[in-house]
Amino acid sequence: MEKARLDRDPFLMKKTLEFLYTDVYNVTFQISGNDSEQPCTKRRKVLNGMGSSNASEWAAHKALFHTRMYAEGDYFMIDTLKRLARKSFFPLICHRLDSKDAQSLVEIYSKRANYQELKKH
Repeated sequence: MEKARLDRDPFLMKKTLEFLYTDVYNVTFQISGNDSEQPCTKRRKVLNGMGSSNASEWAAHKALFHTRMYAEGDYFMIDTLKRLARKSFFPLICHRLDSKDAQSLVEIYSKRANYQELKKH
């Protein structure tokens, strides 16, 4: 029997499933093997939409993380996930904009998902 495969980021899929069970997704980024929260300094291809990721890679890119969670909600047609991601995204992007947050803006204008609601604001 052939395994079913989704071409989705495993970490974002985990957070999407977490949302489906709890109506929230945990935004505390725990780094494997360490109980403390740490900022991530490494950037990998995953931030451009390639490869797989984990919490440590998303820790420094919270605005982009919420943007991608919005994309997961769009892909799986989960309007409540899209609303939560949108609500979490705007406070991060409106109060300060730095180079990490700029990646979120690039994402919003990509073709990964229908980001019309995020573009309105």
